[in-house]
Amino acid sequence: MHNQARAPQQYRAAVALYETVLMQKPGHPLVLHHLGECKLELNAAADALARFEAATRGAPDFAEAHVGRGRALSALGRHDEALLAFDMALKLNPDLVNAWFGHGNALLAMGRALDAIASFDTALTRMPEFAAAWLNRANALLVARRPDEALESAQRALTAEPRLIIAHLTIGRVLTELGRADEAIGHFDLLLAKGPLRDARVGRAQALAGAGRPEEALAELDALLAATPNDADAINTQGVILESMDRIEEALARYEMATTGAPAFVTAWVNRGRLARRLDRRPEAADALARALRLDAGNLEAMLELAELARLENLPDVAEGWLMRARGVALAEPELLVGDRLAAAHASQCRWRDNALHEAVIREQILAGNGEVKPLAVLAWLDDPELALRAARNWVARHFPDVAAPVAAARAPGRIRVAYLSADFHNHATMILAARLFELHDRERFEVWGVSIGPEANDAMRQRARAAFEHFVDAREMSDAEVIAYLRERDIDIAVDLKGYTKDARTGILAGRCAPIQINYLGYPGSMGADFIDYVIADETVIPVDGLVHFQERVVWLPDSYQVNDATREIHEDAPSRAELGLPENGFVFCCFNGVHKIKPAVFDLWMRLLTKVEGSVLWLLCDDETAQANLRGEAEKRGVAPDRLVFARIRPIAKHLARLARADLFLDTLPYGAHTTASDALWAGVPVLTRPGRAFAGRVAASLLKAVGLPELIAGTPDEYEAIALRLAGNPDMLADLRARLTAARATAPLFDSDRFRRHLEAAFQHMHARRLAGQAPADFAVLADGGVADITGRG
Repeated sequence: MHNQARAPQQYRAAVALYETVLMQKPGHPLVLHHLGECKLELNAAADALARFEAATRGAPDFAEAHVGRGRALSALGRHDEALLAFDMALKLNPDLVNAWFGHGNALLAMGRALDAIASFDTALTRMPEFAAAWLNRANALLVARRPDEALESAQRALTAEPRLIIAHLTIGRVLTELGRADEAIGHFDLLLAKGPLRDARVGRAQALAGAGRPEEALAELDALLAATPNDADAINTQGVILESMDRIEEALARYEMATTGAPAFVTAWVNRGRLARRLDRRPEAADALARALRLDAGNLEAMLELAELARLENLPDVAEGWLMRARGVALAEPELLVGDRLAAAHASQCRWRDNALHEAVIREQILAGNGEVKPLAVLAWLDDPELALRAARNWVARHFPDVAAPVAAARAPGRIRVAYLSADFHNHATMILAARLFELHDRERFEVWGVSIGPEANDAMRQRARAAFEHFVDAREMSDAEVIAYLRERDIDIAVDLKGYTKDARTGILAGRCAPIQINYLGYPGSMGADFIDYVIADETVIPVDGLVHFQERVVWLPDSYQVNDATREIHEDAPSRAELGLPENGFVFCCFNGVHKIKPAVFDLWMRLLTKVEGSVLWLLCDDETAQANLRGEAEKRGVAPDRLVFARIRPIAKHLARLARADLFLDTLPYGAHTTASDALWAGVPVLTRPGRAFAGRVAASLLKAVGLPELIAGTPDEYEAIALRLAGNPDMLADLRARLTAARATAPLFDSDRFRRHLEAAFQHMHARRLAGQAPADFAVLADGGVADITGRG
C-alpha cells in the first residue's frame, strides 16, 4: 500500500536512478510514476505533481498515476482537484484500494466527514486489514461526533498494524472527547516517549485540562511554545483552557494572538467571536465570526454563534436563518445538534408549525444522554420532571465531570456566613423579588455577601444591592477558581445559587465547591441534577411529595410559598387609561404578560375559545417583536378570532408596568412553563391570576402564589375547569370585584407579600442546614413550619 519507512537518502538515490532511466526512456509513464512517488516521500509535492501529470499525459488510463496525482494535489492543499483525480482513478479501476483511501482523505480535508467515512469503508471492504484506512476512518468519525465508533476504528488500526504508533494520537483525542482523560494521557505519554511529537503535546495538554488539571495543561503548552513560539494551534488551545477556567481576558488575548499569527486559522476566529460575544462585545464578535465564514463558508460553530448573537440582538429571523444553515451543514444528527436552539428561535416568534418535531428532538436528545440539550429548554417544552432531571444530569456529566469534594466546616463559631451568587443584581426579576430579603437579613445571626457574576451595571437596583449586602463583590472578571478561593478564604457556610442553568450562570463555581452547603434557589425552577448542589428551596405545591424523586437535591419546603416578594414595591401613581393602552373601555380584558415563547398552541386554543365566547373581550399580551405579533394574529385568525382582538404591550419600567397592569381583568397562565415573577406582578397590582398546574416545578409556581395570597379557587385541575372559571369570572362582575378586593387587602396581610415573614422562614432553613452540617449529618429533606420549627419530610421514593 505505502512504502515502508526508508531513510531520505534511499529516496534520493532512487530519484537519481529513475532520472537516469528517463534520460534513456523519456516520458516513460511507469518511471515517471515511481519518480513522483519518491518526490512525495521527500516532501517535494510540486515536483511530484509534475511527474504524475506527465505520466497521465503519456498513459491516460494509468489508474495508479492518477492516484499519485491526487496524493500530490492533496499534499499541496488542492483537495477539490485531488478528489477529481481520485475519481478518475476509480473510474478506471473501481477496486483500487489506494484510490478509495485517497478519496476519503481528500473528502475529510474538505470537511465532508460522512462522505469520507463511506470511502474508507469501501477501501476496507476490499482490504480489511488496511491499518491506515481504519485510522483515518477513526479521525473522520471523530469529526462527525461519533466518538465511540471512532475509538473502535482506531483500535482496529492498531490491531491490524501494532507498529502504527501514530494511532495512539487519535485514541488519545477520542478518549479525551469521551471524558476518559486520564486514559488519554497514557496514550499521549506513550507517543512522547518515542520523541517530542508536537501533536502529542497539544493532545496531552487537552487531556490534562479534561482531567481537571488545567494549570498542568497550560505548563505543557508553555513548554511547547518555548520551542515554537509561533505555534498558533498551541496558542489557541491555551485560550480554550483559559476560557474553561473563566480567565476570560487572558483567553481572548490568546485567540487574538492566534488569529494575528495565523490569519487563516478558522477555529481561532470562531473562538475569538464566541468569547467576544460572551463579553458582550457584539460588533467585535460579529466581525470575528464573519472572518471565520469567509475562510470556511460551511463552519458549523460560526453559524451557531451568529445565531446566538442574532438572538441577543433581538433578531429572531436572522437567528433562525443561521440555525437553518447550521442544520444543513451539520455532519451528524443535525436535528439533535441545533434542535433546542431552533426550538427556542421558533418559540420566540410563535412559529408553531414544527412544535411536535421540536418536542420529539428534545426528548431524543435527553434519551441519547449526550448532554447537548440545555436543561432550561426542557422546562420550556416538556411538562415532564423525570426527563428534566435526566437532562440536568446529562448536562452535569458533560460539562462538570470533575466535582470537588465538600469543604470541611472548620471555622470558629459565629454568625452564619451566606453568599448569594447571581448575575442579576440589577434591574432584573431576581432583584425585583428579592431585594427586600437582602435588606432584612438578621445581621446578628447572619453575615451576608452578594457575589455579582454578571455584567456591569449602575442602575437603581444595583445601588440597592450594594447597600443591602454587608459585603458586595463584583466577580465578573474573576475566574471560577478565584471566586471559589475568595469564598473559601472567608469561610462561607452557605452559597445560594440564584441562577441555576439560566443566562450568565457560573455553575463551575458551585462545581468547585465554594461552600460546605450549596443551594439552588429562585432562578432555576427545576433540579440541577448535580451532587454539588445540596438543597433546593421550594414549597409543598411546587414540589409535592410525589415530586421529591425528581430532584437530586434534598428539598426544603417553606410554609407559604417558596417565592420571596418585596412588599415595598412601588406602583406608579399615574396609571394610563384603557384607551391610552389600546384596550376597550368596557370589554373584558384577558391578559398574559409571560414571555410569548411560553405560549403553546393548546393554551392558545383555549384562550381563543374564551374570546369567541366572551363578546367584546380582548387578549392583552406583552410582545415587542413584530414578527411574533403577526404570527399570533395569524394564529387567532385561523381559529376564527379577529386579529385586532389581540392587543400588544411593550416593555416598560416596572412601576409603570404595574400601574398599567391593573387595567386588566384576569391574568391567564401558560403551561408547561408558567408565570413566576409575572404572576406576582399581577397579584401585587390587584389582578387575579388563573392557572392550571402542570407536573413540573416550572408549571406550578402560580398555584403556590395563589395559595399564599388566599385565592386557591383560581387553581384549575383540568383545561375544562380553567375555561369554566375564566368564563364565570368574565360573566360575573361582582365575583371579579370580590377577588380584586381580596387582593387589595392581601397586600397588607397575605403571607405572599410579608417579606419579613419569608425572611424568618428562610433563615430557619439556613440554620437547620448549618446545624446538620456541624453535627456531621448529610443533607436531608425537611420542612420549615409556620412557627419557624422544622420537621422531616417523608415519602421520597
